Amino acid sequence: MKNAFHGCFRSGEERVVIVGSDIPGIDQDVVSEALEKLNSTDCQMVLGKALDGGYYLIGLSKEAEKHLDLLFHGVEWGTDRVFQQQQTICNRLNVKMKILSHVLQDVDTPEDISVFEKEIGIPQRVLISPKLSVIVPVLNEAGQVEECVKDIIQKMGDKHQLEIIFSDGGSMDETVEKLNDISETSSVPVRVIHSEKGRGMQLNAGAAHATGDYYLFLHVDTKLPENFDDTSLKCLDIPGNIAGAFKFGLLYSDKGACSWFSRQVLEWLIWLVRWRCRLFEFPYGDQTLFISRQNFEKVKGYPNYPLMEDYAMVEKLRKCGHIGIAHGDPSLTSARRAEKHGALKIIGINACFILAYKCGVHPETLARWYYGNQQTVAKKIT
Repeated sequence: MKNAFHGCFRSGEERVVIVGSDIPGIDQDVVSEALEKLNSTDCQMVLGKALDGGYYLIGLSKEAEKHLDLLFHGVEWGTDRVFQQQQTICNRLNVKMKILSHVLQDVDTPEDISVFEKEIGIPQRVLISPKLSVIVPVLNEAGQVEECVKDIIQKMGDKHQLEIIFSDGGSMDETVEKLNDISETSSVPVRVIHSEKGRGMQLNAGAAHATGDYYLFLHVDTKLPENFDDTSLKCLDIPGNIAGAFKFGLLYSDKGACSWFSRQVLEWLIWLVRWRCRLFEFPYGDQTLFISRQNFEKVKGYPNYPLMEDYAMVEKLRKCGHIGIAHGDPSLTSARRAEKHGALKIIGINACFILAYKCGVHPETLARWYYGNQQTVAKKIT
């Protein structure tokens, strides 16, 4: 602590606070109180008392730096006398000290785990072996679902902690029948649930039936990176990340399906999307959003939109925290629409719909424009 304080003061800081890494109850209010006390003229040091007789927080002002060589001398660390001894030393050195109003418990023994679970709202089981629910909205995707299941299972590291939920919006082809057949022979649980048509509604319905601790929302034509479960959870472990997504990439059907010009445009698009995510933390749904159950419930799920649900969801998430981009390989989204209709046309259509949404056009109206007057989403451009 002595070296940490010295280093911060030498870099120009006027007030420095050090907190323990095993204090689940610490929050912004505690740190704010410490800084406010240090900002007053009658305080050079603050302490936050721990229930076990130690302290969970210590803060110093620049004025107290001259006492650092003696400030911690003689403290019997690891005992229930630490807080009292630190007070005695401060009095002897004439360091002006104040005590925080919050008394908190640290986590030192297995018996303290219950306190940790209560404070953060996450049980120990989730921290040790979290379960992942992969949620896939589908509508008339009989030709895609089998390959989708195979890809998920193949790319998952710990298959014992995986379930796959397909949220069907009323398929008229053999999508449901194929998924039922797959579920009977699959090495991991595969379920089909039925929902009102529309991606926002289908994603929320899938989450409502999920039993996992973390949700990963996957488009049926998107291929996941290897060990996606490990990379996604590591991304969510980063402090401040409320959700995450994978890097953007495209999967081409074959070399001849896309013209040279369209391929260059799409490669430029990949580069642009990655910079958008890096600078603005704004991934779209085809980058496979993932989030803990706790945070999904906190933001009350996806908006029940038939279109633009991913854009609106990211807008909500950015108000609550950071959206991390997982390290490693990207998820690969099928380039079939761009290959069939041309890259510039598809990019232009998507840009127009985003602009219309930002100008206030309701997603229900956008969906009618996008899908036309057809009866099922299956008849849209695919």
